[in-house]
Amino acid sequence: AEYLKKICGHEKIKYDDAALWLIAKQGDGSMRDSLSLLDQVISFTNSNLTEAEVSQVLGLTERSLIFAVFDCLIQRKPIELVSYLEKLSLSGQNPNLFLEDLLKLFRHSLLLKADANATDLIDLPEDEVVLLIEKIQNFSDADLHMLFDMTMKSAQDLSRTSDAQIVFEIALLRMSQAPRIADLKALLAAP
Repeated sequence: AEYLKKICGHEKIKYDDAALWLIAKQGDGSMRDSLSLLDQVISFTNSNLTEAEVSQVLGLTERSLIFAVFDCLIQRKPIELVSYLEKLSLSGQNPNLFLEDLLKLFRHSLLLKADANATDLIDLPEDEVVLLIEKIQNFSDADLHMLFDMTMKSAQDLSRTSDAQIVFEIALLRMSQAPRIADLKALLAAP
C-alpha cells in the first residue's frame, strides 16, 4: 500500500488510504498483481480512488457494510440487520466472500481482546483497527468465540447448498439473535 501511495503521488492520482489498502490486499502480496489492479481501477474511476469505487470495480464489499453487519451481530440487532441484508442482496455480494471477511473480523477481534498490542498480526488499516477495538470493548471473549464458530459453520454450510443466498441470510439472522453467553450463565444460575 505504501508503494501504491508513492505511485499515485507521482502520477497525481487522488486516493483514499483505504482504497489503496484494498488494492494491496487483493494483490495478495504480489507487487505485480497490485500494480495491475491499480491500473485497472484507475481506468474505471477517472483517477479518483475511493474505497467505495475500488470495492465496486474489484467486486468487493464496502468495508463500512462489513462493519455495519458485524455491529448488528455483536450487538444482537436483527431488525437493523434485515436492512443490510437487502443492501447485500441488491449489490450482488458473493456470500462466501462476505463470510470470509466477517470471519477475519472476528479473528482480529479475538486477537485484540487477547492483546490490544497484537496489531502486527492484523491485516487492517490503522483506522479500522481503532474502530474494531472500540466496537468490541464491551463484549466478552466468549461471545466473540461463539460468533466466530457460527460464522465458520455458516461458511461450511454455504459450500453444501444450492441456494447460498438463503443460507447466508438465515445464518446472519441466527447469529444476530443468538443469546449472549452472560445471559445464558445468568439463566443457568437462576434458582
